[in-house]
Amino acid sequence: MQKLTGFPEFLTSSHNLVCVGDRAGNISGYLYEAADGGQVVFWDCPDGGTMEVHTHEGDEYFIVLQGQYSGVIDGREIMLGPGDELLIPAGTPHNGTMSAGFRAIDVWAKPRF
Repeated sequence: MQKLTGFPEFLTSSHNLVCVGDRAGNISGYLYEAADGGQVVFWDCPDGGTMEVHTHEGDEYFIVLQGQYSGVIDGREIMLGPGDELLIPAGTPHNGTMSAGFRAIDVWAKPRF
């Protein structure tokens, strides 16, 4: 057993890298797909970043592993830290800022990428 400070190599294959554009800063996401079409992304944001207001067609489940996430979900300000979980219902406007060293796991009920 090995204690980790980042995602293991097998999760961070360049074949699974997703692009979120320049708006998010230096953030890497690694995509995995479920049999029912849902998607899971493992986020790594060493320098911090910002996501603009957006929505999704399906529900989104989000858990912070490391760092801080501050944002606005449907008009309400939130602050999440390691171990905090969040369910964002489909169609809910949300945005946020990730701290340096941020890592999270994000799951969507419907395909995003």
